[in-house]
Amino acid sequence: MDRFDFEQCIMNAWNITDDLQLIYENLLENDMSSDEVANVILGLKNLYQMKFDKLWNGFESLTPVLCAGENVIGQRRVEKLKSEEATIQIPDEWSWDHLNDPSPQSKE
Repeated sequence: MDRFDFEQCIMNAWNITDDLQLIYENLLENDMSSDEVANVILGLKNLYQMKFDKLWNGFESLTPVLCAGENVIGQRRVEKLKSEEATIQIPDEWSWDHLNDPSPQSKE
């Protein structure tokens, strides 16, 4: 799933407000038995459970990409500031090496 598919999943999840409005209007205009109302609501619940599952799966698939992108941008900013003779001093402990090292960092 790419960023645009993920965005579409988010937009689809917002359809719940339109669907609830339709149910509300139908309840006001038509006589529906409690069984019919229960079936509509149960169906809507199941439909949105599937939509939110798809949305969550998309989020999980994109999270490493999004985090990596932020880390690269942050790393570039620190490297740029370190390379320039800036008035701001960047501490050496602001290292980005731990992002590429899967081993846990030891605290001294």
